[in-house]
Amino acid sequence: MDPNSEQGLLSSDTVPEVGEDAAATVNMAENLSEEEQEELRKELAKVEEEIQTLSQVLAAKEKHLAEIKRKLGINSLQELRQNITKGWQDVTSTSAYKKTSETLSQAGQKASAAFSSVGSVITKKLEDVKNSSTFKSFEEKVENLKVNLTSCFWKQLFYERLKLGLMKEPKCGAQIPSLKIQWQLGN
Repeated sequence: MDPNSEQGLLSSDTVPEVGEDAAATVNMAENLSEEEQEELRKELAKVEEEIQTLSQVLAAKEKHLAEIKRKLGINSLQELRQNITKGWQDVTSTSAYKKTSETLSQAGQKASAAFSSVGSVITKKLEDVKNSSTFKSFEEKVENLKVNLTSCFWKQLFYERLKLGLMKEPKCGAQIPSLKIQWQLGN
């Protein structure tokens, strides 16, 4: 194959990109006849006029939209709130959000199970302590102290009322033992 025959495929002529000025591409304009150039100029003017018209129509539509919103009482804050709500709905409908939410939910369930497990272990340890002989001995001593203090209180109250003549000694002949504990108030 002749290297010059491939020249057509690898031509250095550039094609204007979108938004690039076609007149800036000199090579293209040189290849066009006067009639073709005139036709393209007319088409260019027509497209520019259509763009101008569409811009005016868009501006009119935006003005009409603002008027409708004003009549409905929709203000910028409400519109922002609606946009945020819609944006949040769009985010929550994405697969990335759903996967992240699912992962966090599973992590929460695992954490909950771990805390439950820790709670069970603590409960078991407290039950073990409660069932130990040391704790039972301590519990019995506290219970005895409570009974003795309560008993002493009521005996003291009984003797005080007896001394004041508010009560009479039992008729059954029972002897009331003397009380050795004196209650001290204020010290």
